[in-house]
Amino acid sequence: MERNGAVPTGSVGGWAGYLAQGADGYIALTDVLTDLGLFSNNTIDGVYCLTTPYTTNNTAYGTITKLFGLENNEDYSWNVFIYNGSEWVRGIAAIGLYQPFTDYVNDYKVSNIALYYGDSSVVPVFNSLSILPLTQVPSDANGSHAADYQVDFTFIRTVNGEKVTTTATGYGSNGFTALQNAIGTDANAGVVGSSNYSTYGWITTLFGIGTVQVAGQETPDDWTDDVYTYWALSYLDGSGENATWKYADLTSAFYGSLDGSALHADVFCFEYK
Repeated sequence: MERNGAVPTGSVGGWAGYLAQGADGYIALTDVLTDLGLFSNNTIDGVYCLTTPYTTNNTAYGTITKLFGLENNEDYSWNVFIYNGSEWVRGIAAIGLYQPFTDYVNDYKVSNIALYYGDSSVVPVFNSLSILPLTQVPSDANGSHAADYQVDFTFIRTVNGEKVTTTATGYGSNGFTALQNAIGTDANAGVVGSSNYSTYGWITTLFGIGTVQVAGQETPDDWTDDVYTYWALSYLDGSGENATWKYADLTSAFYGSLDGSALHADVFCFEYK
């Protein structure tokens, strides 16, 4: 859960390193700014979900326009670099998309971010920066901090005319990786879904069953009369007596299992209906 952010001091042109807590790059940066008492007077996109015209993840989450009083302009801007594999490379502006977990989607699992304000054509020297390892996510109940990553699942489907309910428990930094851990990825007995960020967590099949059109004309450009059976996802919001089931607007991959995630859930229900 730790991320090493590096920002220039502005006055001496060097790096200032900060060790931050956060489930993603945006949360980690706000943790640093809060500790420094500098949370205000910054312009950073902190919106995790967009709701128009429909709910989706915000691909600009964590994009910096102004930080430490330094604002993007035609000459200088905030540039993002990440430590990926064994080297520093240029990253994307939306630092909120980066997460420091070993089970996260490739190219976005990052625990070291460097923020450089200056000419975008310049590549800074990173030799002085220390490297923080990725956070190891446990694969079972015996792993370090396993309870923090535990996710419980209920599956409801009809088999031979009878409604069948089963349960499983998995461990992961988000709902999708925990689901893969809980039931495996066998095409017939587990989950088949997307690990590409643009469609992260999209379910193709669960237990060999996927979306099926059951009514409507075969008209690719008109879905108004179509009816489908599919895996509907809901999650338990809150805890104790105040907990309520809510329909999930995003795939399970965008719900973090850790408290303090941008969007948190650790109890899910998949119902095929």
